[in-house]
Amino acid sequence: MSISQLFGRSVSVEFGVEGAPGRRLSGLRVGFNAKYRSDKTPNKCTIKIYNLAPTSLAMLFVPRAVIRVFAGYGVGGEKLAFEGTPTDGGLTLEADGNGDRILSIDAEDGGRAFREAVINASFATPTTIGQLIGLVLASTQWSRGFIDPSIEAITLPHGCTLVGRAADIMDRIAAMSLPFGADWHVRDGTLYVVPKGTSTPEVAPLFSSYTGNLIGIPTPTKDGCKFKGLMDATLRPGRAVYVKSAALEGAYIAKDVTLNGDAWGNEFEVEVEARLIGVP
Repeated sequence: MSISQLFGRSVSVEFGVEGAPGRRLSGLRVGFNAKYRSDKTPNKCTIKIYNLAPTSLAMLFVPRAVIRVFAGYGVGGEKLAFEGTPTDGGLTLEADGNGDRILSIDAEDGGRAFREAVINASFATPTTIGQLIGLVLASTQWSRGFIDPSIEAITLPHGCTLVGRAADIMDRIAAMSLPFGADWHVRDGTLYVVPKGTSTPEVAPLFSSYTGNLIGIPTPTKDGCKFKGLMDATLRPGRAVYVKSAALEGAYIAKDVTLNGDAWGNEFEVEVEARLIGVP
């Protein structure tokens, strides 16, 4: 990593409550490890903030507190790396040997809805997949991301009954989205639904040894590849990505994504396990 890239790093945090603007803090040392997975469990992030003022610390102890982490390079280059809520018992404050006070935060993305949202509904008449997804959004308070119109338009001619946790209901809705099925993801509190084996419609970032943002050599896997790159805080499961190196080249869909960053430390990178486009 070049010296200019190292000193161009930028990380900031924002505190607030669900559904309201937050307070943005810059200039602090912030480290984070955000793990986005495609296994339908809440995404998790461990955040360390150094020497946070007591007034800012108090904002994390209010009911339904939300924390956002932004990361990137240069002025105006920060993008949302994580948004979530602290877990129960997930806030600890300790001092290190250098006199710094370090706040450690364990947070989840959409975790409250995964745990608490339960759906119990019956439809006796023909019902669309879009209506069912709308019911899930109302129950979980997840925001609406890209939901493929062709999936929303699918009609269940005999209606259906849905009983269970939101994640289980979404698995069932995905299976009922015939003929091909669907993939769904919750990221940054927002629900995305696409045809199975396809990506969300964002522009695919390029990771290349020729442009310098690919770290090391990609490793082929059974259905795709694993690779590391310089920090791209926008990368999430379900998004298309293009990898180009002497070892391999191709278009993939991100499956598992880990963002690991510290503007004052050694690591500022993204680790990705991806599958080939079209592979379920």
